[in-house]
Amino acid sequence: MLPKPTVFFSHSSKDAELVEAIVAALDERGVNVYLAEKDAQPGQRIATKVDVALQSSSMMLVLVTERSVDAQWVQQEIGMAHAYKKFVIPVIGHGVRSEQLGVLEGVEHIKLDKADPQAAIDGAARACQAYAAELRAKLVGDLLDAGLIFVVIGALIVVAATSMAA
Repeated sequence: MLPKPTVFFSHSSKDAELVEAIVAALDERGVNVYLAEKDAQPGQRIATKVDVALQSSSMMLVLVTERSVDAQWVQQEIGMAHAYKKFVIPVIGHGVRSEQLGVLEGVEHIKLDKADPQAAIDGAARACQAYAAELRAKLVGDLLDAGLIFVVIGALIVVAATSMAA
């Protein structure tokens, strides 16, 4: 069985209720979610823990709201994801100006409407699920390509052995 891709979820603790709803939607769709606050590692530097988790994740989902746009950790995690060339799915709240987005400016995003947060929750879950499926399909293709290489090598060995015996 193929491993499930993991979504690194960057957010502010000030958006806890919305974060919980998004995580529940992702869980329902079988997507693994990494939340730093759920990964207690006493004695470990938080920056190191976050760095390792982000490097090993498949993608990043980032919730940018008026409460999180200036949050130091959120901005650092976005920068790290950009540096690691991670696929980033931004969910942008009402009131966040494009010039506040930094490296996310110009990136297609999911709009968070206060009147209908469920649309953004569902959109985020669908986007993560779709990218996870894309990653799995690529992995299967890579495995098939690798398998084909072994078949060709095996055939060449058989041909060489047969030629040598003759």
